[in-house]
Amino acid sequence: RIYISGQISGLCHKEAKARFKRAELALKVEFPSAVIVNPMRFNLPMMMKWQWHMLWDLLRLSKCTHLYQLRGWQKSDGARIEYRWSRHIGIKLIKNLYEYDNK
Repeated sequence: RIYISGQISGLCHKEAKARFKRAELALKVEFPSAVIVNPMRFNLPMMMKWQWHMLWDLLRLSKCTHLYQLRGWQKSDGARIEYRWSRHIGIKLIKNLYEYDNK
């Protein structure tokens, strides 16, 4: 199970969704037997508080074996929290393999 992490807040929702989708498709090609966990597909209410989104994301991340970070993840408070949590519970990192996830 591979969790995709990256900046969402501060980006146009359509742009963020497209970046996560491109990464999801590329990861499916690179790791065909893996389940790809795309947090942009959780369909949580947009008006839900950020903190509740993060709790839901961390729960889903906790069930994964690997973390894939989109370029620029460091700009995101949430992605930095996901990174720290993944390190704490021993989730392996997948280095950024794709140049196009930042388009």
